[in-house]
Amino acid sequence: MRYPAPLVDRVRNLAQSLLDAQIVNRLNQEGLVSALGKPFTLSMIRWIRHRYKIPAAKLMSSEESTVQQVAERFRVSIYVVYSWIEQGLLPARRLNPGMPYWITVREVDEQKLRDWVSNSHRLRTTS
Repeated sequence: MRYPAPLVDRVRNLAQSLLDAQIVNRLNQEGLVSALGKPFTLSMIRWIRHRYKIPAAKLMSSEESTVQQVAERFRVSIYVVYSWIEQGLLPARRLNPGMPYWITVREVDEQKLRDWVSNSHRLRTTS
């Protein structure tokens, strides 16, 4: 399915600051329709972003880290980081269910987590 260049440009522009679902809502509110004349859906927007290599918005703040980054920082597996999030040991947020966590490691928590890792008999650090 080919989409007209102005529509692709509009999605590219919106994708700089909005989630896919928000793009769907915006385009539908503006009265725009798909190449087949239908209202936009989430799968259509995802396809347009994929087809035209439009990256998702960078909505993570500079103080936040990904699960992988935290795992590397503390030399533990990503499953340990998910456990810390579930236990409330690390403040984390996600924009929608199924999206990645963005984690803020506060200075006050940094040493506690490092001590916990080094004193744990159950955790193995990665190299």
